[in-house]
Amino acid sequence: MCCQWRNFLKTGLLKNIIILMLFFFFKFISN
Repeated sequence: MCCQWRNFLKTGLLKNIIILMLFFFFKFISN
C-alpha cells in the first residue's frame, strides 16, 4: 500500500514537472 502510494506520488510529480516544462517552453517560444 505505502509503496503504491509512493509510486503514484512519483509519477504524479514527474507528470507535473513535464507539464510545467512544456508550459514554460511554449511561453518562451510565444514571447
